[in-house]
Amino acid sequence: MILINFLNRLKIKSNIYIYNFTNMSYTEKQYFEINSQFQTQNSKEEEYFLDVIKKTIKIYFELGSSSRSSKKVNCIHEGIVDILLTLFLKEKGYTVKMEQNIQSHNFSEKKKCDIVILKNNTPFIVFPVKFSMSSYKKNRNNYLENLTGELYLMKAKNPNLNIIPINIIMDKVPTLDGSKKIKNFEHIYTDNFIPYNILVKNKLCYDMINYIVEVEHSKKENELFDNIQSIKQFKTQYRSFKSILKDLL
Repeated sequence: MILINFLNRLKIKSNIYIYNFTNMSYTEKQYFEINSQFQTQNSKEEEYFLDVIKKTIKIYFELGSSSRSSKKVNCIHEGIVDILLTLFLKEKGYTVKMEQNIQSHNFSEKKKCDIVILKNNTPFIVFPVKFSMSSYKKNRNNYLENLTGELYLMKAKNPNLNIIPINIIMDKVPTLDGSKKIKNFEHIYTDNFIPYNILVKNKLCYDMINYIVEVEHSKKENELFDNIQSIKQFKTQYRSFKSILKDLL
C-alpha cells in the first residue's frame, strides 16, 4: 500500500517506467495490475456497504418508522462490524464490539458507544453512527452539539481514544408531520457537513465519515412515508475503511 501511494505521487507519464525498491522492479503494467486489484477490493466493499444501507432502510419501513426496535440500528452496525473484523484481527489483540460502555467525564462516568474496537482490552477506536431518515435540518444543530459534547467528555477520560463518527443520509430527506406524512423534501449536499470539520480540526475526533446516498422516492408530499422506490448509489466518494484507518492498523 505504501508503494502504491508513492507511485501515485510520482505521476510519471512515460509509456513504461521502472521503480527499484529493495532490489524489486515494477513495470508500469505491473503497477496498474496492483492498483486495479486495490480498486476492485474497494469497489466490493462499497457495494457491500450500500447493500447494508438498503437492508437497513427496508427494516426501517417493515418495523414502522416510529418503532424503537434495535433491529434497525443493529443492521447498519453489524454491517460495519463485519468490515472491521477483516482489518482488526483477534490474533493481533483486537476485539470489535457493539453497544460497549466507555469511560466518560459525565455524571454516570460512562457512555454506551455504537461500535468499539479494543486493543489488548483497552478502548482504541470508537464509531458513533448516525443514519438520518427524516427531518434532518430540523435536528441537525442539536445532533452536532450533542455529538460535540459526547466527544469532549469521552476524550477527557480517554485522551488517546480515536473517535470516528459515521453520518449516513439520503440526498433527499423528507420532513414529516405528526402522522408520518411528508410535508416537504430537504436536499442534502456535502456543504451540510462543513460544521463537523471543526471536530477534526480541534482533535475531538480522528476523522469523519460522511456519506450521502442517492435515492428515488416513490412517495410525494402529503403522502405517508412508508417506502422508497430505490437506493441507487453513493453521491459522496466512498472511502474504504482500510484507507481511513491505515495509520491505525
